[in-house]
Amino acid sequence: MKALLIASIVIAAAFSTSCNTFIGLGRDLRVLGQGIEDRAQAPGKESSPNKPQQEGGAPVY
Repeated sequence: MKALLIASIVIAAAFSTSCNTFIGLGRDLRVLGQGIEDRAQAPGKESSPNKPQQEGGAPVY
């Protein structure tokens, strides 16, 4: 049982260290933060679904 747990942790660590994984996570967090800021600045207004998405400075592979 311990061996399975350790193997799972090692495999999860190997997959989570991918550059694309962290780039995607960073973009998701940036979009989440932007949404929170938009809601805080304009309470009661819904954000426009047609608002263009801003690309970060991270490379796209």
